[in-house]
Amino acid sequence: MTLKGIISGLISGYTIKTKLVLAFIALISIPMLVSTFVASNLITRKLTNISHEKLSITAENIKDNLENRTKNQMLEQTAYYAKSEEIVLNIGIGASEQEYRKIFLSIKKMLNIDIVEVLDNKGAVIANDIKKANHQHNARNYAELISSAAGGREIASFVWSEDGIHYIALSPIASGDKNIGAFVLGRYMDKDFLESLKSTTGINFFLTNSNGDITLSTFEINKGERVQDSKLTIKGKDGISLYTGKVNKQLWHLAPIELKDWKGKTLAILYIADSLSALEEDVNRIRYTLMTIAFLFLGGAIFMGILIARAIVSPIERVIVMLKNIAEGEADITKRLDVTSNSTNDEIGQLAKWFNIFVSTVQGIVKKVAEASGNITNTLENISNFSKKVSNGAQNQSISTSNTAASLNQMDASINQTAEYMTELSSMAEEVSASLIEMASSVDGVSRHAEKAASSVDETSSSIIEMGHSIGEVSNEVESLASLADETASSIGEVITSIKEVEKSAKLSADLSEKASKIAEEGSEAVAQTIEGMDKIKVSVEGSSAVIKRLGSKSKEIGKILSVINEIAEQTTLLALNAAIIAAQAGEHGRGFAVVADEIKNLAERTAVSTKEIDALIKSVQSETHDAVNAMDAGLSSVLEGVNLSNRAGNALENIAKSSGDVRTMVFQIARATVEQSKASEHIKDSMANVTQRVNRVLKSTHEQAEGGRRIEKAAEEMRNITGQVKKATLEQSKGSGQISKSVENMAHGVQSVLKNINDQKKESELILKAINNIESVSVENMDGVTSMDFEVVKLTDLAKQLREEVKRFKA
Repeated sequence: MTLKGIISGLISGYTIKTKLVLAFIALISIPMLVSTFVASNLITRKLTNISHEKLSITAENIKDNLENRTKNQMLEQTAYYAKSEEIVLNIGIGASEQEYRKIFLSIKKMLNIDIVEVLDNKGAVIANDIKKANHQHNARNYAELISSAAGGREIASFVWSEDGIHYIALSPIASGDKNIGAFVLGRYMDKDFLESLKSTTGINFFLTNSNGDITLSTFEINKGERVQDSKLTIKGKDGISLYTGKVNKQLWHLAPIELKDWKGKTLAILYIADSLSALEEDVNRIRYTLMTIAFLFLGGAIFMGILIARAIVSPIERVIVMLKNIAEGEADITKRLDVTSNSTNDEIGQLAKWFNIFVSTVQGIVKKVAEASGNITNTLENISNFSKKVSNGAQNQSISTSNTAASLNQMDASINQTAEYMTELSSMAEEVSASLIEMASSVDGVSRHAEKAASSVDETSSSIIEMGHSIGEVSNEVESLASLADETASSIGEVITSIKEVEKSAKLSADLSEKASKIAEEGSEAVAQTIEGMDKIKVSVEGSSAVIKRLGSKSKEIGKILSVINEIAEQTTLLALNAAIIAAQAGEHGRGFAVVADEIKNLAERTAVSTKEIDALIKSVQSETHDAVNAMDAGLSSVLEGVNLSNRAGNALENIAKSSGDVRTMVFQIARATVEQSKASEHIKDSMANVTQRVNRVLKSTHEQAEGGRRIEKAAEEMRNITGQVKKATLEQSKGSGQISKSVENMAHGVQSVLKNINDQKKESELILKAINNIESVSVENMDGVTSMDFEVVKLTDLAKQLREEVKRFKA
């Protein structure tokens, strides 16, 4: 049995209204229920993936924090305080525990730490400050750690004691080259620690010992509870795998992190747990919501189906009522079906229209028959008066034949009209079918275009997202470029300052060379005055030597100042490190303070670098000053010798004058080149300022462009959702148009079948009419032989009266 046969068997016996409502409900409910089921499964899978991803990310962060960041941070802290002069001094002088407590109170307040201890070089506790008063951990709990610290090695590890697991870090305390003890910092892995993790991540945690017993948890748990029915869900690539297990008879997603000591032995396991019960509640809530929406839509579909079915069937019901009144009632053919302008476009409207035309035609025929029956009665009365002798039998036969022929003619005319109407109805059905085929083709085209549009929107959205990432990268690169531009401008400023100093030196050298040239030219004429000039030079050299020596002492003072600045920079770095440690302990509340501490640390580092550069320059100046002092001393000796050699100087003055001229020319060239270089550097400085301004404008534009890119990404996502809805609607419309086209095609086949039957009836009617005509001819031929014409006329009169009575039944 075919699907069509099954459907026909199921809906047979129902009214058209019921069939339409059932079809409408099926078309709406089946896709809706399927989509609800698919959406529910997709949401369940998505929520499970989100839970796995959340567990994986949380486990990776916590594992990295415990194995790297916490370890490095606590080792830095212990190393810092182990080198503290105050701690070293207290050990050296054997300070009281009260003195240590003051230091420990400051450390605990600053670092938010649980355990602070100072041990001697044998591991004995000198002083401690522990969060738990009854805590009994001591040197014997981690003797090997203490021996490592006593050997001068920093170490950090998890340690298990009677009251649970905790994390400690030890650093050796040294005085000179001798280890005198160890400094210890520690944190408890207690319920407060687990609760802080839960408040940060929003996920539950519990801790098991090496035997698998749960010792701590962030949720209510039965005593002696263990993880049961543990099954591997996802094997992790970085050592973190996901499991599914039962705790307290509830299913959980679990991510275990092993807590190991310094030997690699597993002391405990920290489980990150996400409840499957909560996940199932979320899924059930979403599923119930979807089912509620589906049933609401189904109720609306039923209501709309009833309204549409009523709108379709009501005109047919009115036609049935009217035909029933005509057939069973008083034959009132003055009534008409109500046909509005809006309803004439469908098949039912056309049926009502042509039915009204048919009734109007019948009404006209009835009126004519009534008039004709009256005329016949009058005529027959006259004929009866003049033709009583005519054979009643022949007259009766003739009248009966005429009436039969008239009735058959009317029936033939009615059949012809009905055939014409059915022909028109068949043509209209074919036109409707063709229109529906075109509409279905258009709907398919729209569906294909919608799919292409959805694909284009997806591609556009992906391109926009990539463009947004590119804009973000450009923004980052422009920020780096702006920073480089600022540094370049600063460097150019320093270069300009150096060039100006060179320019001044070149001008001074040019002046000195010019003076030397003049002196050389005049020296040939003033050899006699050389001794006096050499004495003046001696005095000048001695003064220059004194000035240079004072410059050397000043440079030494500058070196002392730089040492002080260096110490300040080191202290600032230590303060910045301490502030960063405090900010890390404060968590989210210390993030802003961490940024400030980082900036202070960077400033201190830059200050230290600059101080080192200045120190190098000062040392260079000191070296040059020392060389200059030595040169001045040597020059003074030369001046003394020059007095003795002044006579020989006259011969060399001509060469000196010539060389001085060459030197003056070269110095002037250097001075001009330096001036041009200074101008070019100023131009470069201005250009870099413009570059910096433009880079800042570009940076601002890229920030705005990045913000616009994010908005475009959001709009593209909305456009992708809309095109998806359009695509879904066009697919449903395509299915509906195909079903409508099939229904119209079935109706057209039915009309063709009715038209064929009417044509067959028309042929049979023509044969009957032809036979009646033959009978009428025979009756006319036998008219002369009929002897009872008068009787037949009387009978015909009676028949005419009866016809008039029958016609009166119609309200025309």
